[in-house]
Formats: sequence, structure tokens, C-alpha cells
Amino acid sequence: MMKKSRVTIKDVAKEAGVSVATVSYVFNDIDVVGAKTRARVLQVAEKLGYRPHVLAKNLRSQRSHTLAYCWRSAEPDQWHPVMERFLAGLSEPAKKLGYYVIPVLEQLPVNDFKHYDELFLSGRVDGFIVSNTLGADPRLRHLSERDFPFVSFGRSDLDLEFPYVDVDDEDGAFQVVDHLLAKGHRRIGLVNWPLGTSLTGRFREAGYRRALEKVGIPFDATLVKHIPHEERAVRLATRELMTLPEQQRPTAIFAVADFMAIGVLNTLYELDLQPGRDVAVAGYDDIPTAQYFRPSLTTVRMPLYEIGQTAIAMLVKLINSEPLESRNILFKPKLIVRESSG
Repeated sequence: MMKKSRVTIKDVAKEAGVSVATVSYVFNDIDVVGAKTRARVLQVAEKLGYRPHVLAKNLRSQRSHTLAYCWRSAEPDQWHPVMERFLAGLSEPAKKLGYYVIPVLEQLPVNDFKHYDELFLSGRVDGFIVSNTLGADPRLRHLSERDFPFVSFGRSDLDLEFPYVDVDDEDGAFQVVDHLLAKGHRRIGLVNWPLGTSLTGRFREAGYRRALEKVGIPFDATLVKHIPHEERAVRLATRELMTLPEQQRPTAIFAVADFMAIGVLNTLYELDLQPGRDVAVAGYDDIPTAQYFRPSLTTVRMPLYEIGQTAIAMLVKLINSEPLESRNILFKPKLIVRESSG
């Protein structure tokens, strides 16, 4: 006689037509499920003879010693060295504290949070590191409302108080533009992401503006290009900047990401201009290949290992219900001067 298999939470979810997370909410008394749905889940569970595992009665007391790193995957023809380096910065400190980190790739906009609920409520992870934050990032509100332990790599405009680590991008951009100004440049182009799509872009543009204000140079909107993070768009923006009338044309261009700076360098060569001699160029992120460009790229380096180490330490304290010395930490980036800025 075949042994009857035990009814699982997935069986109940399938029969009731709801997610596994919804069933978890019901059996863990998390008040986010409507009365009708709750009644249906309980009815199906009774019908199937489902009995929650004893460990599921108090998931928060269980430890998997695994943390989820939720990040946005790059476009198919791109790579994301900054987030990959950050992941490396997370993993070693986590291991020293007895935890392992698993990456969870997301496509933005994220409007389905089942994976967060299922990972935590099933006990597979003890907390989350969230990156690639948006101005009004719904993930942060969802995690805060559920009281799931998390630390964000990045800030948000939401009216929430949540733990985060971040880079002082305004200061990093200020360092770049201040360096170009010290080189004698007075018309500095800015290649940035589209308005309203990136907090990071907003902070870096603020640093650009502050450096100009410091020396009394008025902001000139004709020198600023807000474009998609695409090679074709960067090339077009660079050509537009370099075909401005001579008295308006920039003598230096600051791109808010090294990938954009690559497009700037390539376009200048196509226009028979020598980067670093005819036009200064600077980027941001200090991707591993930046030092090998021709000319090598002036850029901004972020202390990603230290940021990752701090994020892990904060998250483990939250998991253990220990107080944090600070819930909001900004790290100072460092200007790396190379040949492209002259």
C-alpha cells in the first residue's frame, strides 16, 4: 500500500487559487488577507487535511542564515559591474558572520512582491539587501509594512524611515566638476539619465550644479543632456554638444556613469577630436576597465566593499533585534584622476 504524501502549503494555495504567501499570512496571523480569502484558505486547508508544520507557527524565530540580495538585472547587451562588485563586498563579510548571500534578480518596475513574502515567510531567508532604489520605491514600503528585516543600498523619496547605506553622489560629482574647473574649463557638458528616473542621477546633477555655483558660473541647460542609458543615445547627445556654436561648445564633458563616458570617448574619436587633449572627459563608478581605456578614464570610485560590509553588519543586527548606532550611512567616494581629463 502506497504511503499517502503529506499535504503541503502549495497544495492549499493551488486549491484555494491564491499564492503560497497568502496561505502563509493566514496561518501566521498576519493581518493582510481579506476575510473572504482567509475563510476560503481555512476551508480548503480543512478539506485537504492540511496541518501547518510546527516550525511554521513561528517563522520569525527560525534562522536559515541566508540573506537575499535583491538587485535589478542589466539589459541583455550590458553588464553591471558596480552591483556585481557590491555583491562581492557583501558575501565575504556575511560569511564571517555565519550567513550566506543569494542574489535575487528583478526586472523593474517591481510591482509583484510575492518573492519577498515567500522567501521570508517560508523561512528560506532571514532578511534582505535591496539595491537599485527608485525615488518612490514600492519595495521599500512593502518591506517596511511587513516588518521584514532589510537594509537598502540607496535612498528614496518615500515618507519612510528605513535603514540604508549609500554613496554621497552629490559630493562625488562635485569632486569631478571641481577638478575640471581647476583645469581651466568653464563650459562643462553633463550627460545624465532621464529626469525622474534615477535618484542617483539627481544627486550627481546636484553636485555638478554646486561646483559651478562655487565659482559663479550660471547653469546652462543647453550643456545638459538627459538620455537613456544606451550607447546610441550617448553618441547622439555627444554630437549635439560638440556641434553647438563655438562660444557655447563644451571643452569638457562629465558623464554620470562610466558606460556613458565610453560612448563620449568613442564619439569624440569619430569627430577627429582627441579626448584628454581637445576635450576633457570624466565618468563615474570606476568600472574595472576604466584604467585601460585610451586615454585612461578620470572617474569616481565608490568604497563598495566597505559599503557591503556595513550593510551586512546592519542587517544582522536587525535580524537579532539589536539597536543600530546609525540607520542612515553615507560613504564618501574618491576622485580618480587619469589621462582623459588632461
